[in-house]
Amino acid sequence: MRRPPLWLYAEAASALLIARADVLLRPARRHFASRTRGDRQASPQMLAEIRRVIVSASSRLPIRAQCYEQALAARSMLARRGVKTRLHFGGGKQVGELTAHVWLTAGAQFVVGEEGAASHSPLISTD
Repeated sequence: MRRPPLWLYAEAASALLIARADVLLRPARRHFASRTRGDRQASPQMLAEIRRVIVSASSRLPIRAQCYEQALAARSMLARRGVKTRLHFGGGKQVGELTAHVWLTAGAQFVVGEEGAASHSPLISTD
């Protein structure tokens, strides 16, 4: 797979910064109440590219950008491209503690958060 263009990394970084501010300022119910519009099908290459730049940018920013922020950032990037996505919030239990995880799908394909989705039961999903 070729390396995504530099401007896409910049878009991912700005989307992550906006997502972090959104998580801090807006209640979670607003994130799950809003829906994305679009009818364009995302190619597996597009989803892999978005995933790659989101994960890469999140590890380099001086902010907390974990599953929730990554899912919101990827969602906004795909919405700009006319791709409808679904945001999922799940809960689980690991080593006696309750855990939470957020992931994003486009159709039947995972965009971000796939690694933790299997160990969490879906509680809320957007339509």
